[in-house]
Amino acid sequence: MGRTGGRAEPAIGAGFVFRAIVAAASSTIACSSGSSPASGAADAAPATGGSGSDASLWNDASGSSGGTTSSGSGGTDGASSSGTDGAGFDSGGSGAGGLDASSGLDSAGSQGTGDGPAGSANDGGASGTTDGGSDATAPGGDGGDSDGGGWVDLFDGVDFAGFNANCNMAHTTSPPTITGAAAMAFFAAENGTIHVYPTQADQSTQPFCLLTTQKSYTHFNLSWDYQWGSKKFGSTADPTAATNFTTYPRDAGVLWSLFGDVAQIWPSSIEFQNKWGSTGDIFALFAQCKSLGSPGDSTTYAPASAGGTQMTVNGSTGFVQHHRSANYELATLPDGGSSANGYGTGWNSCLLQANAGVSTYTVNGHVVNQTLAVMDQSGTAVLSGPIGWQAESSEVYYRNLRIQVLP
Repeated sequence: MGRTGGRAEPAIGAGFVFRAIVAAASSTIACSSGSSPASGAADAAPATGGSGSDASLWNDASGSSGGTTSSGSGGTDGASSSGTDGAGFDSGGSGAGGLDASSGLDSAGSQGTGDGPAGSANDGGASGTTDGGSDATAPGGDGGDSDGGGWVDLFDGVDFAGFNANCNMAHTTSPPTITGAAAMAFFAAENGTIHVYPTQADQSTQPFCLLTTQKSYTHFNLSWDYQWGSKKFGSTADPTAATNFTTYPRDAGVLWSLFGDVAQIWPSSIEFQNKWGSTGDIFALFAQCKSLGSPGDSTTYAPASAGGTQMTVNGSTGFVQHHRSANYELATLPDGGSSANGYGTGWNSCLLQANAGVSTYTVNGHVVNQTLAVMDQSGTAVLSGPIGWQAESSEVYYRNLRIQVLP
């Protein structure tokens, strides 16, 4: 933890245009395809499911224009003429706000006003319009070995220094029944990846686990990749989950802004879903958050530019889901066929930008969800917390867990 080796820091003008992310006041997650878990190599194949992913989200070696746009005049989503799904990453993008450091996101959820230069195909958004948000101020003291400008590895590829693990057979907010080294046995460092359920027998009954950072974070950019393994597991609640891919698709995710008893399974938090068929969904786990809902379905995200209006995802008494705007998880096998359950589709890479509860989710280069604020069960703002990677009845590999802590 803390070293700056491993994958090279994202280059200016490549993939998600990280120069803009440094200045952003929101949070974004992005994903791309790549090689097998054992290789740990940089992404090599373009993401499917949309026209906006370049051959590499981390460098522009194979991109025709150095950005992540296939069409359109400047953005990650080829269907958008400005910005990542209309949510530009340019720190001084012309037009209305977005992730614009000069304007930010105001408490009324309206768009800021930026006067920066128009973006190009490299800029990830000339006049993006990231919708709404609050202007909660992040306190200092974020964890992470960063000076506010550089990316560092949370996982060094070798051991789990800086993490705790907890497990429980129950899928609810319950105290852990497996802790310490016994819980860490459900995570293994292999070839620079985190292998989840590494030695557990396929179709056996296994606990749910969470690998959690020991530090808390408020204003940060977080990236990681995930890829499905072949194994699937049952639970004490339903052992058939091991073979029922319809009711129980491959499932994992990243929890952020954990609060309360963070050792619980699952702790109060907001989830960025990594799940076959619904990656990019929000789950409010015994928590609440503000987001934007589609005019026709308030449970599905839509930007304000598409008529989205502010709504509350109220998970105060359980788990409540807010659907992504579209599905961009990889679905194609190397031979061109479609995967029936996610296995064999390659790597998805994810980036989360967060600032005191304001966030944007991006999957394989497409903005698919946002939070405008995070609250506890009583409605009190939650500004920071640890981050956790789930083990949820599915073999999965995580790699390139990197964070940029911002002032």
